[in-house]
Amino acid sequence: MSRHTTTDNRRGRKERLLRYLLRRKPCAYITIFEIALFLVLAVALIVLVYFNRRLKSEIDILDRENKVLETHNNMITFAHCQYERPTDYNTDFCESRCGPTAFIWRHHKLKNERDKTCLDRHEQFSKSKLLFRE
Repeated sequence: MSRHTTTDNRRGRKERLLRYLLRRKPCAYITIFEIALFLVLAVALIVLVYFNRRLKSEIDILDRENKVLETHNNMITFAHCQYERPTDYNTDFCESRCGPTAFIWRHHKLKNERDKTCLDRHEQFSKSKLLFRE
């Protein structure tokens, strides 16, 4: 017994640590820890790949939408705006003017003025064009 203690004293810390780690019981613990760590990292990798693909598909969709918007950026549409029922056509300028200067108009007022992208709408028709329609 005394022989083991004298050899243990001569061994350095590194050698004692390696001897402890290479025994069966600690080796089994380290193996179990490494397997668990591998499984956690594998699941994390799968989740990251899934989210990466999903983000790429969303980016592709946004790129396609941006291309469509670029082709239509000069067109203004008010399809999302809601208007009150329009008033009847105002015919004041029909009677006092003649020819191409005679026109009728009506005003479409917004239901909700909080939306900054919407404006009141104003329709105006030449009376001479309306006569040809009828």
